[in-house]
Amino acid sequence: MNVLNIINGIVIIIGLPTIIGIAVKLGKKLQILETINASFDGIKTNVTAICTFLATTHKNDFPSNILKAMSPYQMQSDGLKEIEDSGLKVILDNPANLKRIFDLILAQKPTTKLDVETNSFIAYNSASVDEAFKPIKSYLYNHPAARNYFPYLAAVYIRDKYLSEHPEIKQ
Repeated sequence: MNVLNIINGIVIIIGLPTIIGIAVKLGKKLQILETINASFDGIKTNVTAICTFLATTHKNDFPSNILKAMSPYQMQSDGLKEIEDSGLKVILDNPANLKRIFDLILAQKPTTKLDVETNSFIAYNSASVDEAFKPIKSYLYNHPAARNYFPYLAAVYIRDKYLSEHPEIKQ
């Protein structure tokens, strides 16, 4: 008995209408999944727009000894000291933590330095819930004045690290 005889026997037993019915139901389910997927694409675009707005809309009142509001933002020596004191430098010296941050940035497909800076802010805030970032939470708890500017300071630090490893981003 060959394969075609087996398939023919199944079609006769089950019946062609049943097979067509199953195919139609499966097609409807796939169409629903495509519709849901298209809806999620729209939601993702809106969430990305909101995150970008929040990441780029901030007060320009950074302490000048921490972060210089030039074009681009420039980390000052006190800012680097704060990165070290907070534990962020040690956290990002761990290759696994740095990869997590870089993967979050890379997922947004940045093409400009501003994209990298914006996505660095978003990546820092996304990753800050990880256990590895717990020392920063303690630091910010004990230094409440830093809460207003630290995410931007961290974003500039991350931006600079990312751009140093991605020289193809020139604009």
